[in-house]
Amino acid sequence: MVTLVLLPGMDGTGELFSKFIETLAPGTESIVVRYPTTGALGYAELERIARSKLPTDRPFVILAESFSGPIGILLAPSVRIVAASGRRHSDRVRVDRVDAQRVRIRGQHRC
Repeated sequence: MVTLVLLPGMDGTGELFSKFIETLAPGTESIVVRYPTTGALGYAELERIARSKLPTDRPFVILAESFSGPIGILLAPSVRIVAASGRRHSDRVRVDRVDAQRVRIRGQHRC
């Protein structure tokens, strides 16, 4: 199964993902990256923190919320995309904008 790596919004805590994580299919692994809440850090420092949390032994998907969008984009080019079989899948990375007002969760449509 693919691990979901969640990069937080401006608060840096990832706490806003708690309800979202509850709706994930049973058995779905998630990693919530948390940024330090004290001191000022730039995108380069935050990228290093996020990169250190990426799994190295299994496939994963990065979901970056708002403020972390640029960090997700910085990580994308250097991430090796591997199919579940372990073979190299593609060098292409798909970047989508998710409209938070229209999210499907377990067949329920939120407006």
